[in-house]
Amino acid sequence: MYKKLFLLFLAATGLSISYGFNLRNLILHRKNFIIGLGSSFIPLRRVNSISVGIDEKAELKRLLEEKARLTKIFDSQMKNVESLPKLEYEFVPSVNLKPLTIITKIIKDLSNKSPDINNKAIKTIYKFLSSTNPYRSKSFIYFNSMLRNTKYNIIIGNFDDYEIMTVKEADKYAVYDIKLETTFKKLMINNIQISGEKPEITIRCLFSKDINDYWLIDGMFIKE
Repeated sequence: MYKKLFLLFLAATGLSISYGFNLRNLILHRKNFIIGLGSSFIPLRRVNSISVGIDEKAELKRLLEEKARLTKIFDSQMKNVESLPKLEYEFVPSVNLKPLTIITKIIKDLSNKSPDINNKAIKTIYKFLSSTNPYRSKSFIYFNSMLRNTKYNIIIGNFDDYEIMTVKEADKYAVYDIKLETTFKKLMINNIQISGEKPEITIRCLFSKDINDYWLIDGMFIKE
């Protein structure tokens, strides 16, 4: 009876019996099978954690390599940008420019010791000459030569400090005085005589609005 029950159990579990099968062999076979499983079994959770760890390290390495590659490209592009010529804002007559802004820009550039910046300042003066200024009808070459070969050369980088003072500001015209601090030697070289004890002169600048509402220079002269 027990043997029949046991055989039914084996049939239900999918085990086959053949060639002199006996209970002892079955027990030993099942025992070896279980032992074999136990020696080679690795929990599924541990397999997954090992796989994830390997994937994370590989991904981190890939990201670091990509970062290094992009940094190299960025540095290379920055060098290319820095080597490009600098773009400058063109200072030209505009309805948005006030006369004080214009004269401040001009005097600041004239005070610079760089010949290139001085030349730009002279060009700016020429651009802002009004139609009533007698030099407006002259060429820039003539205007530039006039400044450099007369006493007005003193304003082209030949002063050490300056102060802009507002004399008058109205709807259609404005007047400013620019005090230039220089040296007696530079005054003498440029044939400028002063009566004061300090080596300084004053430049008066006259502005007016044209029909386009642009503030332009009617005149600039040294106050004696």
